[in-house]
Amino acid sequence: MQSPEARGQLARQGAAAQLESSAEFTAFMKAERERIARIGREAL
Repeated sequence: MQSPEARGQLARQGAAAQLESSAEFTAFMKAERERIARIGREAL
């Protein structure tokens, strides 16, 4: 996300771009899946 226009569009929507490696993104997604699965289990 190096485009100022793209960053501006995200900011207007309340989001922010993060530059990270594919390994960091994979670790983030794994943690999110685990977090959401835990929330689902606790809701039952």
